[in-house]
Amino acid sequence: MMNSDKKGWSVNEWCDATSIGRTKTFELIGNKSIQSLTVGRRRIITTSPDDFFNKRTSEKQDRAND
Repeated sequence: MMNSDKKGWSVNEWCDATSIGRTKTFELIGNKSIQSLTVGRRRIITTSPDDFFNKRTSEKQDRAND
């Protein structure tokens, strides 16, 4: 998906990589599903798109196994 060496993504980069819209992305930031930091006025997402999808997939599998 994205370069695994990359440490941070702009909101637009993260949205493009995940096909998730800006509103939902900010909702995920707000409910701590993805981590981010603010540098000046810029929001940098520090959760990689791959990590986000891997976590969501494993959570879904865990619920299915219960």
